Amino acid sequence: MIEDMKKRLLEGDEEERRVAVVALGGLREKEAVLLLVSALGDQSWRVRKTAEEILEGFAGEESLVPALIGSLRSEDNAGMRNSAASVLVRIGWSAIPYLIETLKDVDKDIRKFAADILGEIGDKTAISPLVDALRDSDDNIRSSAAEALGKIGGDEVVNALVYVLTNTEDDIWLRYSALEALGKTGSGMPIEPIISLLDEKLLRKAAMDALAKSCDLRATPHLVAGLHDKSRGCREAAVTGLNSIYKSLPFQERLTVDEEIRANAEPYLLTGLLDSTSIDIKKSAVVILGIMGGGADPAMILNLASDERMQDAVTDAFVKMGEKGLDVLTGAFPKAEDKMRSYICTVLGKIGDKKGISILTKALSDPYGHTRRSATLAIAEIGAIETLPFLIPLLLDEYEDVEEAAVQAIIRLSKEKHNRDPGWDRE
Repeated sequence: MIEDMKKRLLEGDEEERRVAVVALGGLREKEAVLLLVSALGDQSWRVRKTAEEILEGFAGEESLVPALIGSLRSEDNAGMRNSAASVLVRIGWSAIPYLIETLKDVDKDIRKFAADILGEIGDKTAISPLVDALRDSDDNIRSSAAEALGKIGGDEVVNALVYVLTNTEDDIWLRYSALEALGKTGSGMPIEPIISLLDEKLLRKAAMDALAKSCDLRATPHLVAGLHDKSRGCREAAVTGLNSIYKSLPFQERLTVDEEIRANAEPYLLTGLLDSTSIDIKKSAVVILGIMGGGADPAMILNLASDERMQDAVTDAFVKMGEKGLDVLTGAFPKAEDKMRSYICTVLGKIGDKKGISILTKALSDPYGHTRRSATLAIAEIGAIETLPFLIPLLLDEYEDVEEAAVQAIIRLSKEKHNRDPGWDRE
């Protein structure tokens, strides 16, 4: 049977080769394992993926891991190397001793594969060998080892990466990789060694990215300073970092960030980031501009809400702007398109200022149904009980969702009025 399967793998069409791989999965002979590993180099993606899935079930077979590591040496077959690496990650623990030994291989490409795969497996038994690999003679392997350690994480990893930052002044690429790896370990990392690298031009952006992952309030002044960097990349890293930390903090600590931003950041630098192709960067810039009162032109922020992906960030910004944002919203409403009018009503409700009631009351008769609904819900959110008479006609609105919103609003406002004047509904 083995010879028949071997022939099919060599001479059969794609489906015959795939069926042969499935058949080999029912055998437990060493030669079957080797044939399945050879199928990882098949020209067909379907055949390779089938072989990967089947080989995962052979995790305990003694011949499997050496054969897979041998496949990593197939310089002329990238498909085989990638599939072999995928299987090694899948079988995990049984491959780790072999991969650790492979970190000492004479072939630097194989050493790099071993470091990458150990990082993907993520087992802590690989930490010490990967720390040793930080001293490899090859730049790429040292960087791969740092990256792999970042994926594994833990105190031992953090200590090793911090040591790299502070003791490898001549190895910029390794320190860059260590910064990226530290960022992956998450909050709780020591930020002082990272802050010390902000003055190094080639490492500044990576340092800001790592600070962003720290969720540490102490990083805030340094990221605010980064908003003024000459490099746009650094400014982008600073603004996304500030937003990331801001979202992770409790309310009271957010107030500290607010003060730092308002005192030391320049709005025009953030406005220049609003044309970014990155939604994350644009959202972050909008959030920080909101803290600063919207900058010179809050209308520019409102225009971004035409992209629904930006609406939550724009809403938060206008809520923080207060009266300045309110004036922009009410001024823009009359000439706004249908969807924007509806959105403006929603934001006015979130702001909760009764100065928006005039616009919202007019919006109850807006020709666009979604605007009527949004205005109704916003009025209820503000608690404008004086508008109750204007809501009654909406109980017969042509759209069911407007009617439902009117019912909800009337019930909510009636309860509000009763709480203020318990006898009003019996008069």
